[in-house]
Amino acid sequence: MRRQRRGSLLLEASMAVALLALVFMAVSQLLAVAGRQRREAQWRWQATLEAANVLERVMARPWDELTTDGLAALTLSAQTARRLPDPRLRVDTQPLPGPPAAKRIRVRLDWVNLAGDRGQPVVLVAWKHNIPRPG
Repeated sequence: MRRQRRGSLLLEASMAVALLALVFMAVSQLLAVAGRQRREAQWRWQATLEAANVLERVMARPWDELTTDGLAALTLSAQTARRLPDPRLRVDTQPLPGPPAAKRIRVRLDWVNLAGDRGQPVVLVAWKHNIPRPG
């Protein structure tokens, strides 16, 4: 004859509910972290595309317009300005010595991350040479 334990089913059911609640809390925290990382990745992707577009516009300019003061008027696209929180674009040039004449062009784009700090910026660098055309 088997003896029944009183209340064991209730104890097992309450333990299962408590364990299930812990699992749901852990999963919800993981989903929140994944959502924040996804948003940060989207912002970085948007910033990288924008920095590349700005650098392409700069490289298409004539040699004489490639000065830090001359490039200060560059602005972000409306889409990037809308998507990134408090974006800040800086474009600077630095003349390099030697023939042929060259300039280093740096595009830096940063924004405020979810922690409220300026995160690691996207920085792209290119060099443009002033090579005289024959003729």
